[in-house]
Amino acid sequence: MRELKHKTYVGQSGCGKTTFAKKEVLKHAKKYSVVVFLNTQHEKFVDDMCDNIAWTISELDSFIQKGKRIVVFKIPLDEEIDDAEEFELLLIYLWSIKRLNEEKYILLVIDEADRYCTKLRIPKIYSDLLTKGRRYNFEIWNITQRPQLINNIILTQSKELIIFELSEYDYQFMSKWFDYENPELYSFVIIKN
Repeated sequence: MRELKHKTYVGQSGCGKTTFAKKEVLKHAKKYSVVVFLNTQHEKFVDDMCDNIAWTISELDSFIQKGKRIVVFKIPLDEEIDDAEEFELLLIYLWSIKRLNEEKYILLVIDEADRYCTKLRIPKIYSDLLTKGRRYNFEIWNITQRPQLINNIILTQSKELIIFELSEYDYQFMSKWFDYENPELYSFVIIKN
C-alpha cells in the first residue's frame, strides 16, 4: 500500500497557496483514481485545471463514472443552499464510491477548509476521514488562510504542513504548533515564502 499524506496549506489571502495546491494536484494526479478539488471561492484559475466542472453530486458522479480523473466541484453561491450540508453530502458520496471499490485512491482538496470545519464544529464523516481515511486510500488536502479558525484535528492529522506568508496573529498561532527557529526538527513542515 502506498503512503498517503493528509496535507494542510496555510497562508494569507493572495499568497499562492491555492495555486501551489493546484500545481501539486496536476503533478501527482496519476497517483489517484479520482481527484476532487472543492473550489469554494469559484476561482477561474482552479476551474482551468480540467474541463470537468460539477455543481451537483449527480454531475460529479457522472464524471467519475466516465473515468474522469480530476473533477472540480463547486457548491453554488445561493442563499437557498446550505453549503455545510452540501459539503457533508460530498463527503458521504466520495466515501460511498470508495467503499464500493477498495482499489480506488481518492484525493479530496478542500479550498477554504475553515468554512466547513471550524474550531467548534467538524462533521463526523470529515473527522473520520481525517483520522482513518489514509488506511482506506483516502487522502485530504486542506487549504486555509485562517489556521486558528479550523478544527485542530486538521493540523494534527496532516503529515505535511505547507506554510506561506502569515499575518502576525496567524504566525503566533502557528508558532504554538512548532518552533520556527528550528524547522528541521519537524519533518512534516515545509515552509514556502
